[in-house]
Amino acid sequence: MKTTEYSNTLTNVDQQTNENYSNIEFTNVENSPFTIVRQEEKYYGVIGNHRLTEAYENLEDLREDLLKITWDRLTQVIWAVVEKFKVNNDQIKELLKEE
Repeated sequence: MKTTEYSNTLTNVDQQTNENYSNIEFTNVENSPFTIVRQEEKYYGVIGNHRLTEAYENLEDLREDLLKITWDRLTQVIWAVVEKFKVNNDQIKELLKEE
């Protein structure tokens, strides 16, 4: 498990860019596409830029919930992938217009 504390905002889990999000901790959930974000003693499950869960008080309860394979979780993951594809597709279209 990778746990990293940052004093800056992140564009992703490994890059620092801004100072708006001090004291936020990111933990990758092993063998999954999920990340757990800890902010002000609350935990949230995310995939990419999309929050998947409400706030949890307990890290292990959140990890267990994220790893349950349910229709709801499957739908959330598909939605996040589709959103990412749409962003990339829009960027490609813009690049092609410039040429």
